[in-house]
Amino acid sequence: MDSAGIAFGMRVLALGREGSAERARTDGIEVASGKTQLFGESDVLSLHLKLTPETRGIVSGADLASMKLTSLFVNTSRDGLVEQGALAAALNAGRPGHGAVDVYGIEPVPREHPLLALDNVV
Repeated sequence: MDSAGIAFGMRVLALGREGSAERARTDGIEVASGKTQLFGESDVLSLHLKLTPETRGIVSGADLASMKLTSLFVNTSRDGLVEQGALAAALNAGRPGHGAVDVYGIEPVPREHPLLALDNVV
């Protein structure tokens, strides 16, 4: 687990399977009770997952809608971790308030991709 945020005085919250959760606890990182706590309490939520059949679409529109108006959702892992269309819809609705994306289903990214038209996305 990356505990760099702790060095900056940040509250770091993780969620994962038992092995990952135990490593997080060992590193002094708080483990969320579930997705509801993780998405609802995060000011910045960054995905760090492999894309597997089990993780495809693991982030739903409802997860994103439960985030704060001021929160930032970061995906630099894999496009398929988020349900198709869910991030653009959530950002248009204002929850989360901001997005940062470095992975797309098609690269290079088509000019008509909905995230490219949003002012609250980097």
